This record gives sequence, C-alpha cells and structure tokens, in this order.
Amino acid sequence: MLKLRATYGLTGNAFNATRTSGSGESYFVYNQYYVNGTGYSFGTSHSAVTGVREGSLNNPFISWEKARKFNAGVDVELLDGRLAFTAEYYNDLYYDLLQARGTNTSLLGIGYPEENLGKQRRKGMEFTAAYRGTAGKLNYYASGNMAIYHGVEEFLDETARPYPWLYRTGNFTGMSYGYLAEGLFQSEEEINRSALIDGYRPKPGISNTKTSMATTASMRSTRPSSPREAAHQLRPEPRPGLERF
Repeated sequence: MLKLRATYGLTGNAFNATRTSGSGESYFVYNQYYVNGTGYSFGTSHSAVTGVREGSLNNPFISWEKARKFNAGVDVELLDGRLAFTAEYYNDLYYDLLQARGTNTSLLGIGYPEENLGKQRRKGMEFTAAYRGTAGKLNYYASGNMAIYHGVEEFLDETARPYPWLYRTGNFTGMSYGYLAEGLFQSEEEINRSALIDGYRPKPGISNTKTSMATTASMRSTRPSSPREAAHQLRPEPRPGLERF
C-alpha cells in the first residue's frame, strides 16, 4: 500500500504563556487598568493612604498568535502489512507572536504591553519504521523513529547590541547563551593575559573564559600593560549558541 498526503492550514493561539490565566491586567491586555499604588502620607497626622496608579499600558490592537502550517507525508506498507514505513516533512511559520518590544524606553515609568511582533520558522522531518509478526502463538511488534528539527528566530524586536554576534534574530530557537569556560585561572599572570569583564576582577581558581587562537597570538606579541588593556586585546571568541554579556 502506498499513500501520499499533504495538509496546509492556518491556526491561532489566543493564550500566551507569559500571561496569567484568569482576570487582571496581565491577561486582558486590551484593557487599561488602574491598580493600587505604593501609598502616600495624608493629613497632619501623616496617615498612610493607599493611592491609585495607572497600570501597564494596554494594547487595543492585540490579536491572535498565528501559524501557517504545511505537512506532507508518505505511508508505505509491505509484506501484507507486516512492514510499514512513514516519512513526514513539515514547514511551519509562526508569526504575530506576542512579545514586548526590546526597543521600548524605560523613561515612561510604567510597563509596556505585549505586541504581535515575533516570527519563527520551524521545520523538520520525521521517519518511522515498524514491523509486526508472529512466532507460533506469540505476536510481536517492533518500531523505531527518527526526527530532525530546525527552528529559527526570524524576527525578535531587540535592543541595540554592541557586536553582531549578540543578536538573537536569525539564531536557532531555544538556544542557550553564555560564556564558554576552558578551565580555571591558575595564577595572577594568567589573569592579566586573559579577557576580563569590566568591573570584575577574578581570582585564581575562578573559571577562565575561552579565547580564540588569533587573539591569543596577538596578545603574546603585544603584552598588555594593564588588565583593562588585556580585555580590549583579548575578547571571548564568538561561537554559535554562546553570548558574551
């Protein structure tokens, strides 16, 4: 038996995990709420009084998170149905994902609402093979599967970052970001020859951030006169999935 199949559809999600189910300004983002303030003194006795303040800004234009999903597959059965294969390919575009703008200014003094901004591409393949048979009165069944997944953040509203490798737009979804340690500092001399974080001075025994061979060679040819100069000469090597703060 051979069966080919394909589907295409538009789906929507009305609930975002960063919001709270139930009532309140965190859920009904399209409403503007006024909430209890931190309080103030009132009268000659300076009695504490609870005031009212404006809550996070509302977003009257908020909409569903949406996804355009495509799936194509093939099912094959051989040996009178005892041996079966399945292969599927999917390509989904998630858009209008709710997120707060990274470019919002903090000068306003109150929270900003989520907006339909984000976009992700998720695609992959899945394979399944199964065999069923009999041995006398014994029936047995065996199967195996393999999956390949690739997800990319096609758009995130991000703050300005000093280096291109710090941006997350275009990277894989669900990536981890951080430093890559290659051991522990053994001496003050080693610390002076290594990349340092502004405002932080490590001690021997603290993790040492991995650096590139090119910057290490450059550092050795021009020995820095101070730890700050060493930090400018020797910065962490950019690697996929790692971010320098």
